Amino acid sequence: MSGSRFIHIRDLAPEKISLEKVDHIIWDLDGTLYELSSIKRKIARSILSPKVVANVLNFYRVEKQIQAQRDSNTFDLSTYESEYRRMQVFINSFLSEDMVLSKSQMLLQAARKANIRQTLISEYSLSNKLEILGLGSFFERSFSCVEHVGSWKPNPKTARFLAQELGELGTFLVIGDRYDTDGAMFSNLQNFL
Repeated sequence: MSGSRFIHIRDLAPEKISLEKVDHIIWDLDGTLYELSSIKRKIARSILSPKVVANVLNFYRVEKQIQAQRDSNTFDLSTYESEYRRMQVFINSFLSEDMVLSKSQMLLQAARKANIRQTLISEYSLSNKLEILGLGSFFERSFSCVEHVGSWKPNPKTARFLAQELGELGTFLVIGDRYDTDGAMFSNLQNFL
C-alpha cells in the first residue's frame, strides 16, 4: 500500500507517472475519463429545445438530492428514481468517443501495456457509457455505486465493497475529478486494506 495515492484528473500527467511499482488503478468515470465541459457545450448548443431545458432542470434537481444524500451519508433513490434514470439517459445521449480526455487515454493505454489491473467505479449508472466512449476493454471490472453498492461516494460502504471485490490491491492509484468523493473514497479504501 506504500506509494498508493489519489490523483486528481487536473493533476494527471501520464508521462510523469512511473507505473513500475503500481499494481492497480481505480478510475472514476464522469469528469475523469471524459471531459465534462465537452458535454456541457453540446447541451448548451441544443438548449433551445424545450425538452433539453426540462432535462437540464431535472439534472440540477436530481444532483441536489444526490448531494443531500452524500452529505448525510444516506442512499435512497425511491422518491426520485425515474428522474434519476431520465437524467442518465439524457447525459448518455450527448456522450461520444471524442470526449475522452487524452491524458486519461494515455494512462489507460500505458497501464494496459504494463499489465496493470484497471477497475472503474462510477458513482452513477454505467449503462452503455463505456461502449459509447470506446473504453470498455481497458477495465478488468466495472462497478456502479448505484447498481452494485447502494451508496454514493465517499460513503465507507463503497470502499468496503471495493476492498472485498478486488482483494489485495498492492500499490494502487485512484484517479478522479473530485476530492470530496473520489479523494475521500481513496482515504476510506486505505482503512479497509
